[in-house]
Amino acid sequence: MRAIFGRCSSLYVLSVLVLLMALLTWSLRRQQKLQTRLFALQSAPAKVTQDQRVTQRAVALLYQSLLADTHLTYTALTQTWANYGGKTMRSQARVARAPQKLAIEYLSGDRQGLHTGFSERWFWRQENSGALARPFATTMPDNSELATRRFATLLENYGAEWQGNGEVDGRAVEVVELWPFHLIDGAQGPGKKLWIDSATNLVLRVETYNHQRQLVMDSELREVNYNPQFAPNTFKEPQTILADAENEPLMAQDMGQDAQAVARSTGLMPPRLEQIDLPPGFQLEAVGMHHCTDDKNGYAALSQYTDGLNTLTLFAMKERAKEKSSGEQSCEFGPGSVVVHDTAQGCLIAVGDLPPVTLRRMVEKAHVEVAANQ
Repeated sequence: MRAIFGRCSSLYVLSVLVLLMALLTWSLRRQQKLQTRLFALQSAPAKVTQDQRVTQRAVALLYQSLLADTHLTYTALTQTWANYGGKTMRSQARVARAPQKLAIEYLSGDRQGLHTGFSERWFWRQENSGALARPFATTMPDNSELATRRFATLLENYGAEWQGNGEVDGRAVEVVELWPFHLIDGAQGPGKKLWIDSATNLVLRVETYNHQRQLVMDSELREVNYNPQFAPNTFKEPQTILADAENEPLMAQDMGQDAQAVARSTGLMPPRLEQIDLPPGFQLEAVGMHHCTDDKNGYAALSQYTDGLNTLTLFAMKERAKEKSSGEQSCEFGPGSVVVHDTAQGCLIAVGDLPPVTLRRMVEKAHVEVAANQ
């Protein structure tokens, strides 16, 4: 991993953050379209098969869990086990959630002392309780809008199946699994298994499986308090994060569909793939830029694609990963794979929960393109 990320080591950190945040941004605003789809399922003829009833129940639970996370305010302790790069990481954290706001304080484990979260479309990090809260990343839409779009895409690409009843931390739950409709060559996933609170519809536990159908993360909420009293400084206000961002470079910036804004900031066009070169179900979600840790690259240009559950990010940098020759490196790090591909114009890096051979085919189709005004 060190060789692959020597030029831009924080890509790995960003990939981990995106995966963690994805577990905590289940929310919904564009309800009309999804309500129509749900109504159609529930209005099917009375003589439906058992499989159809199972699917109907699973989709209804997913819909209700999204609404719950949009509206619920709560605190909880979360226990997480994850596998990254062959290393097992365990942590316990205190989570505070309100509409459009999230705060996580890691109490023990590999990230002990770290504070992180988001407010509207701003992500922030605080290395310890005595450090400054620094801006980390920003998305073009707020997190509810982002999750809304992803959920609609997810329903087109993943099958939901109700697995029955269970219990988490003494609370009754219903269990739903998600697996892809279209399997890519060499892949059996990714997928998720969710335990949804029967009373509140909040997701209390999530198991995440990678493209090899291996369990790579297990996160569980315990001691959930649905009527919390928040301290005044629990959440970071957007104006505070924005003010800090004027003096601190953001690690990543989402620029929506504005490729020219990316080009002006990075000197590179976001690397793009034609639909025919993407795995089934993937579509362009946003373009943006990522701050590298070395002086030569500055900012990498990026394009992000999603199928609703799985995210593929393609980075372009001016400097090669290797000093003297073009080449390629790849590895799998638990919840995904990384492929680094050098060209005469620079370096391309693909990160996603896909087989390395699939990522390799994609980076070979993409180009490092210097912006016209450079």
